Amino acid sequence: MRHLWSFLAGLVVAPVTWVLVTLGQDGSTRTVDRWVEVGTFNTANLIEPAVYLAVGGILLGLLGTLRVSPLGPLVAGLLLVTPYVGMFVAPFEVRDRIPDGWGVFGDPLPLELPVENGTLFLIGVLLMMAVVSRQRWRRWPRPAALALPPVA
Repeated sequence: MRHLWSFLAGLVVAPVTWVLVTLGQDGSTRTVDRWVEVGTFNTANLIEPAVYLAVGGILLGLLGTLRVSPLGPLVAGLLLVTPYVGMFVAPFEVRDRIPDGWGVFGDPLPLELPVENGTLFLIGVLLMMAVVSRQRWRRWPRPAALALPPVA
């Protein structure tokens, strides 16, 4: 049962992470570009993108480090690596299949951004590396039973 829940978590975390990373990267880039354009800054403008990135990091951290099942990190890693690997085979087709023109909370959602700059590939490979440690996925050891003296 733990493999099923881990698999489902991987299916949910991968697209949610993609959206959160996109919002965080795009928000950070637009904020810093505005600072350069205006010649002044207000670091409070980075709070929203930082929250998106932090929530994405927390989700990935939970999926990749909890001792539940290696299936979730593997599935999420493969889902996140696939678009970038597809860029080697048919880059224009991959780009055309990524939805554009979407928005979240009034912010644009350029989903191609983390694919094109390789962030999704990096995150996917990290998740797949979490699967490699066999020791980590073993069940927790059970405490040894107390040895009682024999009854005479």
